Amino acid sequence: MSFVLPELPWNANSLEPHVSANTISFHYGKHHQGYVTKLNELVKVNKFIIYINIFFINLGNCFRNLKSYLSCT
Repeated sequence: MSFVLPELPWNANSLEPHVSANTISFHYGKHHQGYVTKLNELVKVNKFIIYINIFFINLGNCFRNLKSYLSCT
């Protein structure tokens, strides 16, 4: 299994004139793709540790969301 950077749900030029299409393409295409590439390299090195960490991060998010929900009711 490898992680894939999804396509942006909007056109790169849809934020102009505030943010240029070039900036969006560079930021998303280079920085975010770099994070995904590095994550895939780390998974190859040690899948078990990565999956355990992702599991606990997601579990922590679930508990935070549950705590927030319970405090609102």
